[in-house]
Amino acid sequence: MSDAATIRRADPAYPPLLAEIAQPPEVLYVRGSLEALAAPCLAVVGTRTPSAYGKQITPALVASLAGARITIVSGLAIGIDTLSHEAALESGGKTVAILGSGVDEMSVYPPEN
Repeated sequence: MSDAATIRRADPAYPPLLAEIAQPPEVLYVRGSLEALAAPCLAVVGTRTPSAYGKQITPALVASLAGARITIVSGLAIGIDTLSHEAALESGGKTVAILGSGVDEMSVYPPEN
C-alpha cells in the first residue's frame, strides 16, 4: 500500500464540498485520488447484519447511483458499507471510505476490506 498524502484545509487540493460543512476536518490523510470527492457524493450506511432485502437492494441502488456519476461514501465496515463499496466499484463508479482507524493496512478494520 502506498503512503498516505496529507491534505490541509488551506491546500488547493482540499475537497471544496467538504470545506463547506460546519466543522470540516483540518487535515485529511488520503490514499488514492481526491477526484472522487469533487463529484456529487452520497453516503450509504447501514447495519453490519443486513437482511436479505438489504443485501438485494443496496447493490441495485448503488449501481444506479454510481452509473449517474455519484460518488458513494461509506465507512468500509462489514455489511451495508461493504456492499455499497463493492457495488460502486463493480459498476465502474467511484467510492470513498471514511475510516474510523488509521490509514495503514495494519489498522484498517475489517482487514478484508
